Amino acid sequence: MCCSKQVIVIDKIKSASIADRCGALHVGDHILSIDGTSMEYCTLAEATQFLANTSDNVKLEILPHHQTRLALKGPEHDLIIIQNENSI
Repeated sequence: MCCSKQVIVIDKIKSASIADRCGALHVGDHILSIDGTSMEYCTLAEATQFLANTSDNVKLEILPHHQTRLALKGPEHDLIIIQNENSI
């Protein structure tokens, strides 16, 4: 929960994965959408299923961890496209 809303947060990044090597995703980042599907009302299991069913390229809209404190003012969202390895 963050700002009275359920959020999907990256809690770990697989070592040496593309997500790790590119440096665009970090532990604590909030995942706002996966391939255009909002995660606002998704459970963790549903979000995991979305990631498992993606193609080679995945579009993630994230709120970087360092901006989560500013979320009340209106977050700046980053759009990240990564190669899918079925695990961030």
